[in-house]
Amino acid sequence: RPAGRASAAAPAAPAIRLGCIDYLNCLPVYFGIERGAVEWDGTLHKGPPSVLNQAFREGRLDVTPVSSIEYARRAAECVVLPDLSICADGRVASILLFHRRPLTELDGRPVALTASSATSVVLARIILELRYGVRPEYRVAPPDLEAMLAEHDAALLIGDDALLAAQAFPGIPRVDLGEEWKAFTGHPMVYALWVARRELAESDPAALRRVIRALQASREYARNHRQE
Repeated sequence: RPAGRASAAAPAAPAIRLGCIDYLNCLPVYFGIERGAVEWDGTLHKGPPSVLNQAFREGRLDVTPVSSIEYARRAAECVVLPDLSICADGRVASILLFHRRPLTELDGRPVALTASSATSVVLARIILELRYGVRPEYRVAPPDLEAMLAEHDAALLIGDDALLAAQAFPGIPRVDLGEEWKAFTGHPMVYALWVARRELAESDPAALRRVIRALQASREYARNHRQE
């Protein structure tokens, strides 16, 4: 190198943008990270599944859980992280279809769908149309059970909204879509899985490995600190 000329420092790699579903069922995976017990070099972005799906589509997240239906639509653009998913073999308790009339009587009737999830909406349609043989009129509505059922004969809620509504309105009939799927197909259901942008996996595999290790360590921390 010519005398007196300093070498340019290598540019710092951009921080990994990590998505987090802002529901209780995702808390174990991020518990150690949020408590500061697991170190990692990135930024955390929270939101419901639909928001994270859109952010990933638009290139604003590098690693995130996405709805399983979103992964099916964009599998070529991402890679699946190992041993991380939201799944259930039967009852799930946080994906509920509340109804004011029997499901078999919903043909042509208005049904309110949450805007928070892609997988749950598709799952509800499969259960209603293929299991119960009805084709309701679907409408997207804010996740307020009283308001939804004031104008619709059934309402789909997910995540914390479903858990809270089930406690607040124990007298309203509801079906658990995890149970319905299991009874209909005999199989467990994968609701969401963690993915990374394929370009990240190919251009900086070491960074992706660090994120995977951080998520796994964060989940292990949660297992060891359940009383907190």
